[in-house]
Amino acid sequence: MRKYPAKTASNLSRLFVIVVAGSTLLLAQHGPKGPSPQKPARIYFNFFQHFDVPIGRDEALAGKRVAELYARYGIKADFYPTGSSLVNMVDHVPETVETLKRLGMPIGYHGWAMHDPVPSLAERIKDMSWDDAVQHVTYLESHRRPSPRAAEIDPAREGGIALIKSAFGEPPVVAFGSFGAGGLPPCAAVERAHQKMGVKMRPVGGSMLGYPLFWENGLLVGRTSPRTVMLMPNLVSAVTFPFGFRSPWDDAQPPAHPVAVLKSLLDVLPEDQITFVSFGWHPFQFVRDVQTRRLLSQDETETVFRIYEEVVRYVVTSKRVRVVTSKDVLNMVVPLPETQAVAVSTADEMAGLLLANWGGSPPEYLETGGTDFSLCDAFQTFFEFLREYSAAGRFPKAVTIRDLLGPTDTPVSLGIAGSRIGAGFTDIPATTVPVRTVVYTVRETAPRLTDRIPGAFQLSGRETAKGFEPSGELLDGVILNERSYSKAVLNPAEFLYCMAQAYRKLRSNDISGSVLVRGTNVFPTMEGLKSIEFEPLPAGDRSQLAKARLTRQDWYTLLQRWTVKPARLKTEHHPERH
Repeated sequence: MRKYPAKTASNLSRLFVIVVAGSTLLLAQHGPKGPSPQKPARIYFNFFQHFDVPIGRDEALAGKRVAELYARYGIKADFYPTGSSLVNMVDHVPETVETLKRLGMPIGYHGWAMHDPVPSLAERIKDMSWDDAVQHVTYLESHRRPSPRAAEIDPAREGGIALIKSAFGEPPVVAFGSFGAGGLPPCAAVERAHQKMGVKMRPVGGSMLGYPLFWENGLLVGRTSPRTVMLMPNLVSAVTFPFGFRSPWDDAQPPAHPVAVLKSLLDVLPEDQITFVSFGWHPFQFVRDVQTRRLLSQDETETVFRIYEEVVRYVVTSKRVRVVTSKDVLNMVVPLPETQAVAVSTADEMAGLLLANWGGSPPEYLETGGTDFSLCDAFQTFFEFLREYSAAGRFPKAVTIRDLLGPTDTPVSLGIAGSRIGAGFTDIPATTVPVRTVVYTVRETAPRLTDRIPGAFQLSGRETAKGFEPSGELLDGVILNERSYSKAVLNPAEFLYCMAQAYRKLRSNDISGSVLVRGTNVFPTMEGLKSIEFEPLPAGDRSQLAKARLTRQDWYTLLQRWTVKPARLKTEHHPERH
């Protein structure tokens, strides 16, 4: 086996970052068309480059050269500049920017800096309301900072995502939704600001494109499967980070050429399923020692480029492999519709599924007839049918729903007493309310259903000896957290549960019936989405969530989990179709 100089190996101890995501749900079965129309490839390979550290001219020119290498082999790769590295390139090495643009390399966004700048985004927005946080992040991502560690903003100069738009002619395809580094939890308000600025995707930590894919907060988001393995082989050895899973790389005996180790992995991947491989690097590693940041000699740099080209050549010429970018993955899925018609028959099935799968929390999402519906979708569906019923006395054949945010406030943030986000909900007694109360509350709440689900619902209207009164007290003496309320206040999940019941009652012409009110967690646990592999979030009080570095917006929205649903793949990408 061919060996390379030890001096090069020490310089490149972090040569490659590789993530192999085996498939477990929808996305594991899909990908762009293979190299032959008869049998598509089963391995989808994504090259990406991180400009995630302060870079000078040598590093920027290395990025330009590697982009030209990709172009010679007829492939594209994702490039992820940080805001600070992009400023350096635009100001001092514009030829790199022009080359990336000319060659059509997809651009991602790595946040303003690889690690939290000072003050971090979390510190800047942690106590803001949702709307103020989104507005502030949009401002930050539109202007420059004098340095990654600077607190002040230069409002006269473009920076961040706005600078990417100006430099490359379009917003980044994919952007980090965390506060800076890939290891931190995503921030829903940051993601929403990115989405409003034109971003379409959020990556797995480290910029990897993960499988399976799902929609969250208006963005296409990836997760790794339980078979995911992170690999960091250098020129003479294979350093493995298996996260508890054994990898073919564990059997590689150093010294090993990267192509030999990569081949040992690809050769054992199963033929009957699609596997996704993300293969990342940093342009500075072509020209600097990883440990000391010493500038490499010309010979050392040429050795690195030669080895890297051998890897690219091997991947491109492999018959089982198809190179993809973030844009390709985005084009694999059915786009998230701005509006969607829901037939009454579909709503019938949704109501049955929702009530059958309701525990102490709402279900994560609903699937019926090959279509997935988020909690926002389900809420709108029943809300619109009941609103139409209140106006016309009958249900329409279909209603139209649109892309909405989940609740950005809860009864807690609105100052209403009651433990409305924890488990248990012993402060709301199980009781019943008239169906007509739910219908009337929908009509009264309709003006508040704008771009998001309201955070609380105050029921009004009750049955009396004289018939139904559309206003007045409901449930006299109801106790919420040791306080008596003349009108019952429900959180969005509790009201969704009431609407689903009311819808079914009215479909059976039971206008005078009642529905059950029960205390329910606002947010789904996500424990049922095993295939999506959500990272567990701490449950309980705010001090526990604070340890997870969640901002006020994420405490009140729990990362917009009401917007979550799996991504559906276009028919031509199903392997069983070929």
